[in-house]
Amino acid sequence: MIAADFTALCAARARQAQFGNGSGSVVAVNGTILEQSQTLTTHNLAILIDALDLDDRIAGLAPDLADRALAWVVRRLQQQPATRRAALQAIKNTAYAWRQAIYFLSLCPPPAQTEALARLRDHIHAASETFQARFGPAADGLAYTIAGGRFDTTGRTADPGNGRRFLGWTTGPHWLLSPGNPSPAASRAASK
Repeated sequence: MIAADFTALCAARARQAQFGNGSGSVVAVNGTILEQSQTLTTHNLAILIDALDLDDRIAGLAPDLADRALAWVVRRLQQQPATRRAALQAIKNTAYAWRQAIYFLSLCPPPAQTEALARLRDHIHAASETFQARFGPAADGLAYTIAGGRFDTTGRTADPGNGRRFLGWTTGPHWLLSPGNPSPAASRAASK
């Protein structure tokens, strides 16, 4: 029964990425559920690190590992994908790296988390204004959770800010590619 309970939890958590009660392709609906299983299991990083008795070593490296993953996310999302499918794949891949960074941040003391967030914001602020507007909500969401906040059922911050949970899968238009948040290709064209 544990597997059924875990599946039910993943499906319930995935609803924030499913528009119209899970409408969309079966692949996308399943993707949102699988993404939640990866989130809840830390992509098996926690189990692997524990099984290999790497807890102390990884904890010491965690600030740098988080910084490297977050910097990669910002760099990758600024690259111009050739197609919409490539843009969606880039979002999925960067969401994987984002979650790995969050795992590493969870191993850091609060001051190191705050410092990592400041470095992330520096990377974002060094980018185009269009990219800042497009990806800023993810950094705002991370800041909100570092401060102890929790996202609402839509994956947004409960405060008046515009923080968002960064997920890779959705059954509707992804907020990073929605009209209010132009595609990476449009962002690059707008910044020229």
